[in-house]
Amino acid sequence: MKIVKIEQSPEGLILQCREVNGNKRVGQFIEWPSSMQPLMCDEERNSSVTHVNMKPKTNLSFVWETWEPDLTDVQFVATFITSREIWEKVGSKSVRLVSQFPLSLQDCATKKSCVCIGKKEAKTQISQSYDYVLTFMTLPQQKSIGIAMGGILPNIDKGYLAVAFTADKEKLSKLTVLACFRSGDLTDTSLFVVNTLEEKPVEKSGILEEKIQELYKDHLWCQFTVPMSMPGNEALHLEQPLYQVYFSGKLDDHNGIILPPTEKMIVSNSMLTAKEIMKKTYTLSTAFLLKNQIVMTLLFTLLSLSLLFL
Repeated sequence: MKIVKIEQSPEGLILQCREVNGNKRVGQFIEWPSSMQPLMCDEERNSSVTHVNMKPKTNLSFVWETWEPDLTDVQFVATFITSREIWEKVGSKSVRLVSQFPLSLQDCATKKSCVCIGKKEAKTQISQSYDYVLTFMTLPQQKSIGIAMGGILPNIDKGYLAVAFTADKEKLSKLTVLACFRSGDLTDTSLFVVNTLEEKPVEKSGILEEKIQELYKDHLWCQFTVPMSMPGNEALHLEQPLYQVYFSGKLDDHNGIILPPTEKMIVSNSMLTAKEIMKKTYTLSTAFLLKNQIVMTLLFTLLSLSLLFL
């Protein structure tokens, strides 16, 4: 997802996003000013936007997104009309899409494992159809796991999404929590250790790497890598069988996570090692509560983690 701003004040405008090495239009615009409207080109929905009238326009801002996981370099191209002059194909610099947000659900169960939580089991490759989406991928040499997650925050200003691992399904003791959070305009991803649910989670720094976060209204997305085996007394060993726990929650005044009640957490039915996740497919459906106390359904599919983390 990218926010595009036009510094000029044109009377007329046509704006598109194209591949750098070609003229193919890519992605779609999902938000535009009231002085603009989507333009249908070759039956591609909202792939272009154009003016509604010929009045001067200022402070133009657009939101563009793509669901193509292999798309990395794009360019925004505009045609301006100002004082009866037409400037054609004024292009931006190449934009490198280092992250793919919102998350793409393409290649789930083939190149990556996906967890989708929503009001129902929506059969769609659009992650925004769900309230919470998480993907796993193995990295080269299989020494790390790449995790990406995104969805609606339970508290817009101070909230988080999380996945945790534990060997104790009953008491959920010794949880290792990987949380993507927002506090105001600050976004980050951190690892927390929870000895018991009655104790305050303790943050551990310097473990997660290659962290990227993006924020848009009440949606937060992040991706990061975590080692397969974490050193220390409160170690996370993904090579050992562990349960996976999915939940969301709020932050305290010091940006620490506040654990939700256990009935708002969902725990996998079986313990899995990273190798077992790669070899098998698991589907789990059960109750999950998120914002507004709505009961959600979890579609949990794991199969053949790829050697690439997008």
